[in-house]
Amino acid sequence: MHAFDSPTPGTGKTKLTAAISAIATGARASVMSVGPHSEETNKRLDAAILAGTQVLVLDNIEAPLGGDKLCSLLSEPRITVRPLGGSTVLNLPTNTTVLATGNNMRLKGDVIRRALVARLDSGVERPEQREFDQDVVAEALARRSELVAAALAIIKGYHCAGSPPVVKPLGSFEEWNRVVRAPLVWAEGGDPVTTMDRLREDDPVLSDLRTLHTSWCEELGSDWVTVGDAIATAETNSGALWEAFKGVADNRIGVDRRRLGHYLRRNVDRLVDGSKIQSGDKRRGAVLWRVTGPR
Repeated sequence: MHAFDSPTPGTGKTKLTAAISAIATGARASVMSVGPHSEETNKRLDAAILAGTQVLVLDNIEAPLGGDKLCSLLSEPRITVRPLGGSTVLNLPTNTTVLATGNNMRLKGDVIRRALVARLDSGVERPEQREFDQDVVAEALARRSELVAAALAIIKGYHCAGSPPVVKPLGSFEEWNRVVRAPLVWAEGGDPVTTMDRLREDDPVLSDLRTLHTSWCEELGSDWVTVGDAIATAETNSGALWEAFKGVADNRIGVDRRRLGHYLRRNVDRLVDGSKIQSGDKRRGAVLWRVTGPR
């Protein structure tokens, strides 16, 4: 996914996506809003896939964007779709290019390694009042053949140079890495993948996990404990660990033991700043947990 964000509305993010689609397809992109609930968003994504949408814009993203359906659309060659109101399940190719726009946009979870982001900053308070002497979308349409030829010339030049190894591998995007990213880096156009670093640092899912790791080590050390014991200690201390537990397993009156256990299992052995959650043997039927690594 190629995302475009800015600090201020009216900077031109949606117009940029229209220009990109004009060059790629000769027409403007289909624009879709993201619903407040993942189920609604998934239905809209299914509809776009069923319609054979070539370029889809997720416009004006407000809440952190993620979700399993979107991740599958971005990285899998085919995806399962159920038409609305029907019982038939279709397996369709994921030939849709996904763009996204938002103001100070945030992505979360697994979608981060599937996205690049370009930040537009006009440097003015009211960017929508700027005047231009051209319409970038109209120009893209008028000069489409010239622009497509220029883009293909970069790729051809790279391959004529022997396709030198100028980039590291990128899992799930091997073909894009070879056909798009490597020629751009070879032509000294910069490496778009570096934008993932900012997304990762701003990931609310990773932030929650990092906070839990740090506060767990501070309050529980490296001892093996059950989920129940960890919750009891955190509640007694009423400090950062308690807030971290509530952030991932809040049940309105405290911390849900089952949800916290599920969260720990989902993140077991994942390295974050050199530390990780580990699971061990059982004590009185309950799994033991600890966090090890730098504190």
